[in-house]
Amino acid sequence: MMRIEIVLKVFTVLGSILGTIAFFHNIFKDVASINKIKWIKLKEVITIEDFENLELEIESRKINVSLIDKFDLLYYCIKKNNIEIVGFKGLFRNKINNKLKKIEFLYLELRKFIQVPYWIPFSDELNVNKVVGYKFNTLAFHRELYKDFTNAEITSEKNAYKFYMDSQIKILNSMKKIFLEIQEEANKESFEYILPWKW
Repeated sequence: MMRIEIVLKVFTVLGSILGTIAFFHNIFKDVASINKIKWIKLKEVITIEDFENLELEIESRKINVSLIDKFDLLYYCIKKNNIEIVGFKGLFRNKINNKLKKIEFLYLELRKFIQVPYWIPFSDELNVNKVVGYKFNTLAFHRELYKDFTNAEITSEKNAYKFYMDSQIKILNSMKKIFLEIQEEANKESFEYILPWKW
């Protein structure tokens, strides 16, 4: 009789645990779906390929304005907390929001480098009033602008140029790394929301 009571108690406890898990799983299933949709919307603003393309364009010393516009839009979506794009939900919301804020900060740092007079706008050949991109101001940098990036450690024009170009790529790579981390957080499955070691 004792054994039967013990077995019944075990099954009762297991039933309660499974019931609780099923209850929270249904709740988190909706949250997981919302976050995956938000990620899709975020990718409509910018993709990992855009990060890679910007790196290539920085290295080629010529940046398309349409690509910079994507990063500007990402920045303003984060800054203005556009919930349609970055309104993530659930347990991972704060982690994602913190990462988005890091991207916002890093982009401002990047734009300290990608701006006039270091990069100069160029126009469409058929429409001189339409800016289509930015070219690195090589001549001006080597003549004068490199002095903006010299200090006790960076004393020469050559070192200043290397520091300037490397800094842009370093910041961009940090942004890309965080963007990939957001992708991982936003696409967690519903069962991961009930596993504490996944938080």
